[in-house]
Amino acid sequence: MPITPEQQKLFRISENDPGFKVKKHCDNVSDSVKSERLQFMSWRNSFDNSSSPTFSTTPLNYSYSSWSSTSGGSPNLDTTSSSWNYYRASSPVSFASTPKLSAGDRSLLRRLNYSDDLESSIDRPIKNKRQLEEYLKVYEEEDKKRKSISFEESKPFMTKMTTVDNSPMSVLSKCRYQRAYRLPHLETTEDDSSEIHCGDNVLHKLKITEKMLTVWCERMRKWICQTILVKLVNEIDDINVTLIEIGLPEFQIGNVSLFALHQIATTKSQHLPTLSSVLPYVDMHSNQEYLVRRLKDLAHGGCMGDFKWNSGGNYEDKQWCDDLPTDSALVMHVLCCYFDAHLPPDPHFPDGKPFSSKYFKKIPEKVVLAKDLTYIYQSSANPPHFKVVIGEELYTLPKGRNNMFCALIIFLHYMKTKECGMLGRVNLGPSGLNILWILD
Repeated sequence: MPITPEQQKLFRISENDPGFKVKKHCDNVSDSVKSERLQFMSWRNSFDNSSSPTFSTTPLNYSYSSWSSTSGGSPNLDTTSSSWNYYRASSPVSFASTPKLSAGDRSLLRRLNYSDDLESSIDRPIKNKRQLEEYLKVYEEEDKKRKSISFEESKPFMTKMTTVDNSPMSVLSKCRYQRAYRLPHLETTEDDSSEIHCGDNVLHKLKITEKMLTVWCERMRKWICQTILVKLVNEIDDINVTLIEIGLPEFQIGNVSLFALHQIATTKSQHLPTLSSVLPYVDMHSNQEYLVRRLKDLAHGGCMGDFKWNSGGNYEDKQWCDDLPTDSALVMHVLCCYFDAHLPPDPHFPDGKPFSSKYFKKIPEKVVLAKDLTYIYQSSANPPHFKVVIGEELYTLPKGRNNMFCALIIFLHYMKTKECGMLGRVNLGPSGLNILWILD
């Protein structure tokens, strides 16, 4: 290979190296070197032209910047550049065929990255379609072999191979992956997500899907808000207006004690006929100011958007504390009062609370299992947690913000499917309380 003195100095070629001849005058290198013996093509210009494609390699790169190849038949050699790439077409490229380097250059050589086809099974330029198909067939077989072994198993093998693929897809293909397994469902104390998670055994036994449960809980929230809370708040406002009209503006619901309200309901019953029916809803807690304020907050929006299952709201710049009822306890109390007002009196429960006494129990009462019993059981006050007793089975539901609504849904579902939609002597369908549309 004829080279100039500048090229000999640039590539550190000694006079004893075989295969090189130093020219005394500088000729055009691209004309004096045959294209089939000296090639400077990069990977993106692997084909010289469409008629006679020629594969070439870029085995060595002595700089951080790579060469830009030309699309012509013979590449343009710039000896002023800091690097250029070559190989001998007569024999496969290996470390033995590279020029002799000093110790410093050898350390640099060990840090170099090599091309994918550093050692090809075809050591001659590809000039026709048959040679191209032959090369592609060999390349595909080697590629399948690399993908069939894991990265750890192929590491010693890859160090011996001169063909190294540093592309991201190749690295990923050498790694062995396995499917992740799903962790068992764990019940948590707090679950602020809007999704409803119920035990698979409970849903499967009642033939309820999680999608159905999600829709039904949303309808339950709307029904409680629009049927009970909104009407209750409107009735409280009407009573407060009437109190002002009869000369008792200081006895507003939410500003006076329960004892004073009971006295007014007895003495002013002709002016306030609905006050006695409203008092059971607000006799849950002695803090009437917070209670009425919270009922108005929950009634706003139509779907209890401000509902907080394990706490409550703030009032008059005061933070909610454990002494105040949670929203879950408040909503359950209001719901029980609504059913108590619509169920006929039961001689077994002379306190006038047929639903609260028979269909709802809470601590410190103990769970009682019997064939003829069906009720909602509150097993924890803070954080609130509800379960459902159906006969001799206790349905334990996941904890969280939807726990109370899930318990109500399962209770109503049993009444609809097993009790023909009857809650005692009251129909829960369109001819009665019209609540079973939630489960349609």
